[in-house]
Order: sequence, then C-alpha cells, then structure tokens
Amino acid sequence: MAPTQVGWHVPVGSGPVVAQVNVANTGSGSLEWTASEPAAWLELNAAAGTAPAQILLTADPSGIADGASVSTQLVVSGPDGQSITVPVTLIVGEAFNAEPMGGLGLFRRGDCNGDSAGDISDAIFALGFLFAGGPASDCPEACDANGDAETDLSDAVYILGALFTGGPPPVAPYPECGPDPEPASSLGCARSTCP
Repeated sequence: MAPTQVGWHVPVGSGPVVAQVNVANTGSGSLEWTASEPAAWLELNAAAGTAPAQILLTADPSGIADGASVSTQLVVSGPDGQSITVPVTLIVGEAFNAEPMGGLGLFRRGDCNGDSAGDISDAIFALGFLFAGGPASDCPEACDANGDAETDLSDAVYILGALFTGGPPPVAPYPECGPDPEPASSLGCARSTCP
C-alpha cells in the first residue's frame, strides 16, 4: 500500500483535489480488497477490487472552514480480516497563507512527533501512525528519517538504528533545523518546531 498517508493543504476557495493510493499484492494468489472512509468531504473512486489497483481519493474543501484541519482514515481490508489504515488529512485556508513549515520553512529530520527531542518517542510516534491508527505528523517530511521521500517502517527502523545500534543519523537537515534539500520530492510540513 502506498503512500502510507495522504494530505492536502489548500487555499480557501480551492476546488476538489485528488490523490492516488496504490493497492498491491506482495503474496501469492489473488488479493480481493474493500475500502471505506466515513468523511463527507472525501470520495473514493472504488470501494472494492482486486490487486493491483489504484484508489483515487477526491477531497472537496468547499464545506471546510478557513483555517480548519479535518482528518479521517481510509481503511483497506483484505482476506481474513486483515486491514491497512491510511490517515487522510485536509487543511484549508489561513494556515496555507502563513509560513507552513515553521518560521522560515525549516524542519528537523527525524523529529516525527514534533517535540524537538530526537529520541525513541519519534520512532514510537511513527509506528503508532503507521500501524495503530495514531495521529499523523504535522510534518511528514520530518518523519522521513532516511530521506527516501516516503514515510514507512524503514524510517522508524532508521531512527532506532541511529539511537541504539550506531546506525547513521537522519539525513539533512539534521541535527539542526534547515530547509528541505530536495523540495521537488518533499512530503510537506504543515507545522514544525523550528524557529
């Protein structure tokens, strides 16, 4: 399943925005799936299918207040009750016109929970988001500890490796705040603790 989270940040008055979630079968045989989401502002192009498939998510910000952030979860279920949850967030308005990535467009890679501590809680936050339905980070780019333009299990493992097994530290910007060195592949950052 990719991506593992979906989010938009749009100005007031924007029209519907679209993202794609890919459903893949990494095992053998056929994978039948169903998808659901409870939000009135979000529509799916398909509620069921066979992998591989693409689910188009269309978010309509027209009913969302200026400065509001709304979230839901896309749940994709397969056989035997297995399911994957993809957090989906839509931020509208005021925050878009403010400086969205902290004071100067800065963030600290690896600071997934936004507490500026750079510790095990960042890996726990990422794992909670990815596998336990925990809240999404306000700065997905900070959660991308290994800098591969994806937020996934490898980022939590990367953080834990840096902390406990002598693995490399998160990629730049780290340990100081800084801008995204590759803005073309940025995952975005609505808020950061950087000055």
